[in-house]
Amino acid sequence: MPWSEEEEKRLTDEGLITWDQAREMRSAGMDIQSRTATHRILQTVSDDDLDRELALSKRALETELGESICSIAYPSGVGVGQHTKIGRAVRKAGYDIGFSGGGVCRLGKHTDPLDLRRISIDLSVPEAAYRAAVVVPYAGF
Repeated sequence: MPWSEEEEKRLTDEGLITWDQAREMRSAGMDIQSRTATHRILQTVSDDDLDRELALSKRALETELGESICSIAYPSGVGVGQHTKIGRAVRKAGYDIGFSGGGVCRLGKHTDPLDLRRISIDLSVPEAAYRAAVVVPYAGF
């Protein structure tokens, strides 16, 4: 089938969960938090789009799930790092915690709660590799 807007929508709809599924997951104990409205890389958007990406996602989740949203996982795992305008926008939108990719976060007095690193994992990663990443976090896999 040739690529078209209809094909893109069909593939997107197949890969996304519905609000009913999100509510069911939440009622089963899974925590649901923000990932931004359209998953754009925050370092590439205008200031207005940045504010919109952060606020729309948080507001939609709070409305649909009926609870406060306090954390965000940054699209593609890229955290705020040295991008202070992103940190300001994330705080302004009302987030308390932000998760990026790239390994294990060592907590300390200089840890930025809006830039907490985490281990990304999927089913293709052998258990031994996951365990090694936890024990020796900067070895990577």
